[in-house]
Amino acid sequence: MRLKNAFLWIALVTTGVFVLGPVLAREGVEVGKESAFANLVPAAEVEQSARQQYAQMLKEAASKNALGPDDHPQVQRLRRISKELIRMAIGLGMNVISWSRNNDAARARAAGSEAVTLDELLPRADVLSLHLRLNAETRGFLNASRISQMKPGALLINTARGGLVDEEALTHALQSGRLGGAGLDVFSIEPLPSDSPLNTLSNVVMTPVSGWNTSESSQRLINISIDNVVGFFSGKPNNIVNRELI
Repeated sequence: MRLKNAFLWIALVTTGVFVLGPVLAREGVEVGKESAFANLVPAAEVEQSARQQYAQMLKEAASKNALGPDDHPQVQRLRRISKELIRMAIGLGMNVISWSRNNDAARARAAGSEAVTLDELLPRADVLSLHLRLNAETRGFLNASRISQMKPGALLINTARGGLVDEEALTHALQSGRLGGAGLDVFSIEPLPSDSPLNTLSNVVMTPVSGWNTSESSQRLINISIDNVVGFFSGKPNNIVNRELI
């Protein structure tokens, strides 16, 4: 039942509002969201942690391929979390290359990376980190064909959305040794089914969609949500997701 002459505002301490926002907008509902800055650092940190757990794998790969630390480009799509990750990767002596749909070379340089084409980055990257929204265009983005383009022994990090990766193709690549390992915080089905073959692989590090969850980020989420509520009732709403649709 719809309420007439009523105005509803929803505060979401979550992600994924780019999907929910337009739906609620059609009902005249304004959606407020916590700032994305609340959890970008821990999200980047969990990716870096996964890399550190792969240190031995990288060392073995380097000995086979005569690679040094400066020869391991880090790849990501340029967003807030990925920019924080670039900063961390550079601190570890990594060269960073990136691809995005607009592939703005100046923006990439400002973040500390080199913008390249997707066909160029896949065979170059020793570590591939995904930072994409999940939609009809990106579902299954990393499929068997693109995995086959990746450098042999490369590592995959996915803390974005599970649906970006063809998990069957990924499992096969990990089992065959085509990829050296994977660090996954997200899955196509969540929670990950107990019978998933990913659970049996020694070259996979997994966390249960919890990479963002630190005490510091949780406190920031609470504080920003409080600010959003206060701003709304004072007539100055903050962080409106679907303002242009209201």
